[in-house]
Amino acid sequence: MSPCAECALKDRVRRRVGLNIELLEQPWVRSLFEGFCAWQELPKAALNMTSRIDHYAVFFAEIDRSCGDPQELNQKRLFEIFGAEGLRRAFLPVSFLSQRLAFEWEASALEDMTELRRIHEQLKTWRERTWATELQQYIDDLWGRTSPTLRTKTVRMYQVAAANFVDACDVLTLSAITQAHLERHLKRHSGQVTNLSAFIRHLRQSWGLKLQPPKKTPGSRSTKDRMLIARVQSLTQRLEAVSEPRSARALIAALVSALYQVQLQDVLALSSKDVADKDGALVLWPATHDIRIDGRLAELFRRWLLTPPANGLLFIGRNRLQPLSDHAVRYHLQVSRTLI
Repeated sequence: MSPCAECALKDRVRRRVGLNIELLEQPWVRSLFEGFCAWQELPKAALNMTSRIDHYAVFFAEIDRSCGDPQELNQKRLFEIFGAEGLRRAFLPVSFLSQRLAFEWEASALEDMTELRRIHEQLKTWRERTWATELQQYIDDLWGRTSPTLRTKTVRMYQVAAANFVDACDVLTLSAITQAHLERHLKRHSGQVTNLSAFIRHLRQSWGLKLQPPKKTPGSRSTKDRMLIARVQSLTQRLEAVSEPRSARALIAALVSALYQVQLQDVLALSSKDVADKDGALVLWPATHDIRIDGRLAELFRRWLLTPPANGLLFIGRNRLQPLSDHAVRYHLQVSRTLI
């Protein structure tokens, strides 16, 4: 962009900022919007900057309508106003606000809030069923677990599986569910065995039903081992070839998940406090999992991950407040296949 064109763009942006400020009623929101538009991390040279300023102004206008004081602004309140998807789209204003107002941003808390909203929305879909109150007792039992504590996403998955099962049984009460119902449902939906196991146990313990999930046919251990080895070799080969930081982080996350059989979401949630350096090796979750990484993988881990931002996340996502998502990891894995 030539100096003249750049000056013209800056002038248009300044005028657009001024027009949008007039639409904000509260002085503190105006001040935040002006501060955001002057923020060093805002890419002001973008050719579509004037239209983007309008979109950012809509974000601040929503805050102007919803909040009467800057003390109200925190992660929970922003989620209530914009929802998870809205916050993902507005990652730049959110990053600015978290820095300017110095409130904490926990990626796991955002996931929990998202899952809680989904749980409540699902409750509405079957609240008129005759068995709704009985099923709610099961959900309450899940929340009441203390050992092990279930993740909110797990509760939501268990809730969906149980509701779909009872609905398919076409019964008026949980006490009418039979072994035949269970076998018929799992024959059609064999992948739901794990998500229904807690509900089957609840029906046995709380309702006295003599239900047993069908016995699994064990798969070939050698086949599973061969598939795991092939995946690890493929991920390792791609990791050695990659040069883009986000792709490298995605590959390391997938590799650690595959090698040590840890849920990908748990790997992505790693922060600097979850990693210890012992005798030249790296230990992940030293207080719980105690996973030791050494050799070449430790070298790559140090190269790509041990320079986290202020919030300590290792697998930094696009907005630097949350880790990479599962979708982002899948995208980077797909792109990295072109390197080999």
